[in-house]
Amino acid sequence: MKNTLGNRRLEIPGSTLEALPVARRLQTVAVAVTLMLAFTKRRNGTPARAD
Repeated sequence: MKNTLGNRRLEIPGSTLEALPVARRLQTVAVAVTLMLAFTKRRNGTPARAD
């Protein structure tokens, strides 16, 4: 399944967001939030809240 999703991504990058399942989108959002929190933590040195 992962291979199929990867291939789809390369073929139609424009409509990937609409084609991907909700779980995949949530995972992407979670990763983005994690990266943002980690970056913020590095900058001001204070733990950031996910809320």
